[in-house]
Amino acid sequence: AYFADNSLTPRFASGIESLNGTVSQLDSASGKAAAVDIAGKIDNYAPVSLKGSIDPFSDALNLDLMFSVSGAELTSVNPYSGTYMGYYIDKGLLSLDVQYKLQGDALEGDNHVVIDQLTLGQKSDSEQALSLPLGLAVALLQDRNGVIDLGLEVSGDVDSPDFSFGSIILNAIGNLITKAVTAPFSFLANLVGSDDTLNEVTFAAGSSDLDDEATATLTTLAKALKKRPGLRLNIEGTVNAVTDAGVLAEKTLQDRLLTMSGAVALPANLTASSYPVEGPLSGALKQAFTETLGITVEEERAKIIAQLTPSTNEKGDSEQTEQAPPEIDETRVQRALHIAMYNSLRSNIDIPPGQLAALADRRAKAVKRYLINDAAIDANRLFQLNSRHHLQEDVSGATLTLEAD
Repeated sequence: AYFADNSLTPRFASGIESLNGTVSQLDSASGKAAAVDIAGKIDNYAPVSLKGSIDPFSDALNLDLMFSVSGAELTSVNPYSGTYMGYYIDKGLLSLDVQYKLQGDALEGDNHVVIDQLTLGQKSDSEQALSLPLGLAVALLQDRNGVIDLGLEVSGDVDSPDFSFGSIILNAIGNLITKAVTAPFSFLANLVGSDDTLNEVTFAAGSSDLDDEATATLTTLAKALKKRPGLRLNIEGTVNAVTDAGVLAEKTLQDRLLTMSGAVALPANLTASSYPVEGPLSGALKQAFTETLGITVEEERAKIIAQLTPSTNEKGDSEQTEQAPPEIDETRVQRALHIAMYNSLRSNIDIPPGQLAALADRRAKAVKRYLINDAAIDANRLFQLNSRHHLQEDVSGATLTLEAD
């Protein structure tokens, strides 16, 4: 048997040789389907078989056929790959098991496609080619042994003017590739039975330390990357310009106060509302406040007392009665004073862009170190992007992207 497709440039042609087999029980009167059992070889080496049943004499053609190919050279289909996929093929073997059922006008097909050692070659200039990163798609689909194993279900109406066997298969393959390359991390997560979001690693504000959630995400990602050795990972550290800067400003302030106080260490989980109102740390806060902002502690204290003193009488009417101002609890005044001084100093600290960029850089390095040292991913598959000149300022974390090797 010989097949040629002259609609392609260059044209496709292939022969199936050494054909043997039977079509039995062929009867135009009984209404029973004939049994098909035929075998041959493509180019006289790759086995093919066609088995099943067909009733060619019914008003509406009915068939149920299984077709298989084992180890056919993919270079022979370069006219198709160049036209529809945008690349010619340098190397690869194709094995195919398909089952098609046709009842009346309705066609249903189940395709099992195995492609071994697919190597893309020169890019074509076909206008009919899919506009997709095919190299990335191959890297996503190809397992550690260089095998792509696909299952594709297709259907169609053979009476449709647009129907063709090639188009429904190409559409199915195109949909699979599109899904893989547009959501590659979801594809990777599915490989290891996870629904985690693998393209982002989150960090606590101001921190470059990986927490349990981050390490769990990276462990899952590493498992998937080991299944797809043709992929490389880009790592870009990011910051949240507001929350990260706020935490860095507070750390800068606390380091300064610790040095000024002469204390050995700060209290755990120190905040404005928990800051000591007496002792060396209190003295350091008052000194820093006066030196930095040029406002005396007494001036700030008077302001706090004014804020805490009620401005109207208890009845709330416009008629004011002369009475002594109510006493303000001194403990309350001290607490409010220290909170105000602490927050004023923190707000006065400006975190330069370079400090935020350095934080982003440390986050990317933390991700890369974990994947190499703890998750055993080869270092030559991991690339840290330059965060300093193109700093992303929306998320406290690291953003991950994939490329084909």
